[in-house]
Amino acid sequence: MNFILIYICLITCYSKNAYADQNPEEFSEITAGNCSEAKDSDMVYHEVVTRANIPFISRNVTSTWYGDSRLFCVKIVNEYYRQNGKGGGTVILKQGGVGHFFVVLEMHSETGGPLSFLIFLYGKKPQ
Repeated sequence: MNFILIYICLITCYSKNAYADQNPEEFSEITAGNCSEAKDSDMVYHEVVTRANIPFISRNVTSTWYGDSRLFCVKIVNEYYRQNGKGGGTVILKQGGVGHFFVVLEMHSETGGPLSFLIFLYGKKPQ
């Protein structure tokens, strides 16, 4: 009986992801705004988001930042993809971002894969 339940669960997990439509707002990495002029002194937030892989499970993480600086550069780096040349999941900019005082990011791993993103936010206080 346990074997049948495990088999059904595996088929359901694979079927759900095999036919899922790719959301056009999902990206492997994001570079938004004027990041070419971003300096270390302008960095208002930095986060390393990592989650280990769990077989047959997709990992999801939401990262939120609120501050008193107006963002001019949002840079999200898929570290797993840079190291391995594949995979690593996707990131979605849900709310805020460039021109705002906040940002909400949602990161998703591939099924059974790890999650590893670097978040860099650059901003300036309004005068």
